[in-house]
Amino acid sequence: MSALPALRQPVLHGPPAKVMLADIAAVVSHYFGVPVVDIRSRRRTIEVVPPRHAAWFLATTRFEFSMPEVGRWFGGRDHTTVIYGRDKIRAKIAVDPGVGELMSQFEIAAIAHARLRQRGLVKRAVDIDAGAVARRIVEGGQRAALGATIDEITAMAEALSRLEDQPEGENCNGVEA
Repeated sequence: MSALPALRQPVLHGPPAKVMLADIAAVVSHYFGVPVVDIRSRRRTIEVVPPRHAAWFLATTRFEFSMPEVGRWFGGRDHTTVIYGRDKIRAKIAVDPGVGELMSQFEIAAIAHARLRQRGLVKRAVDIDAGAVARRIVEGGQRAALGATIDEITAMAEALSRLEDQPEGENCNGVEA
């Protein structure tokens, strides 16, 4: 099973594109059907943890991201937490080679995603819930605020702008309150 449907060969050729953590998260999110905002959140449910660990494994073993960098981007976690998640995937690969094959597919898909993003074919901030980001910052304080990405800050600014532009007495959906 492919991590991204209908990957075409030409996407994998051409000038290199730097794979970003957002590319890895987008690929893993798509495969598991879990929103990126949930993978990056502090939630520890069974639906969220395996995709998060897969993203950590890819970021630290297949691409050259540091443990602290990955931890910061994924909800302000400590680097030792990232090591734990990475090692969980390593243990699964040792038992089930299919997991290793899936990680290889994710790696190829992340490279393709980065190239599509570089060509302007990937929408920005479509999976960002500005309210969830704001709650994460309020609950996490300064450390969480420093971990916010440019896209998250942009999503919050756009949401605030929409609130300021609506007529007085209307809610966010343009309906009279």
